[in-house]
Amino acid sequence: MGLGRKVTTNQQPATSNVPGEAYHSGMRVALLLILALPLVAQTAFEEKVTVHYVEVPVTVLRDGNPVRGLTKENFDLSDDGRKRAVESFEAVDLAASDTAASVSPLNPAARRNFLLLFDLTYSNQTSITRAQTAARSFISRSIASRDLVSIGIVDVDRGFRFVTAFTTDREMLTSAIADPKNFRTKDPLQISGTSSLEAAPQNSAGLGDKESIALENAKDIGRQADRLDDSRSRTRVRRQVEMLSTVARSLQKLAGRKHLVLLSEGFDPRLVTGRDASETEEQNEENRALSQGEVWKVDSDKRFGSPDSMKSIDLMADTFRKADVVLHAVDIQGVRVQNDVRGGAKFNSNGGLFLLADATGGTVFRNSNDISAEFDRLTHQHEVVYILGFHAPLGRPSQFHELKVKLVNVPGARLQHRGGYYDPGGET
Repeated sequence: MGLGRKVTTNQQPATSNVPGEAYHSGMRVALLLILALPLVAQTAFEEKVTVHYVEVPVTVLRDGNPVRGLTKENFDLSDDGRKRAVESFEAVDLAASDTAASVSPLNPAARRNFLLLFDLTYSNQTSITRAQTAARSFISRSIASRDLVSIGIVDVDRGFRFVTAFTTDREMLTSAIADPKNFRTKDPLQISGTSSLEAAPQNSAGLGDKESIALENAKDIGRQADRLDDSRSRTRVRRQVEMLSTVARSLQKLAGRKHLVLLSEGFDPRLVTGRDASETEEQNEENRALSQGEVWKVDSDKRFGSPDSMKSIDLMADTFRKADVVLHAVDIQGVRVQNDVRGGAKFNSNGGLFLLADATGGTVFRNSNDISAEFDRLTHQHEVVYILGFHAPLGRPSQFHELKVKLVNVPGARLQHRGGYYDPGGET
């Protein structure tokens, strides 16, 4: 009977519902996802390091003369204690006749910037006039055509002021230096830097009790007056040091090597470092006072030096280093003498200038009545600049990194270089 026959076919459904096949299909998908996870993680969490380019201008001197002909193999560079490979190297000789043609435009890191800073606090009017003449000569004959120069004045009573901006306009600079109202000292006789009262040394032996007591009282009054005067003088020194730090900070973003040239006679170094070793008479008197238990008669700052003043100079040096500024001092008093016909032996030192310049790695030009020649020496020392370049990882915005550069196989030479650099991103 045809109605009872079963019909079969070989066709398969489009979608299978067999449990085993669904299981194996799911396993394949899961395996593909597992294999893809490392690639996804690597793409999503890959560490990104940003670097920026740092250039380090270096000056190398031997016996006061620039050293030429060095290569990058002569320099060992470290950044925060980590050695960095010198990736680029450039030698710029500003005295060479073909400099303008071979280095055009001039690398900003090789540019020389000179701030001629006239010190109206520790200079008399005669010395300032001599310095003005030398500065005009410096501008007309010593600096290169692309050197930038600025004129400034500093006075602890009136502050610091730029007379001109940094410029290559030699006529403007010369006119600014010649302006008498800018360079008139307030205290040309330096009366404010002398002791207000001094008791004449006398021997109390042979005097009566009343006379001896009166003499000791007079000496005590003289000592107190000297202490007050020294305290005022130290305050003036610290104010000048703080002003110099302010000047350095104002130059921080200026590209190139920055030379602050302080034209000054300098302050009395004893205000900072203490008594000179040659002053044995006063030292013996203090020793006698200490042996008798009269400690109030001994001024420790005058005997051993002022810790506060030394700290202010250390802070100034750190500011100069971070701003990439070097302080050079020109002693505008000329050749110094330690005695004269009227006063006999006297203390006459430019040690205060050395305290400032040495702290920043600068040079003191001294004992010369020809200040123009001292300016020539300054520019000659910085005729050759080596520029070392490297890539550094970018840290926190405005983070300071300390740089160290050492010479390799250059015996008898010393170098000057920027003390470090700041990471970009924190500018205001």
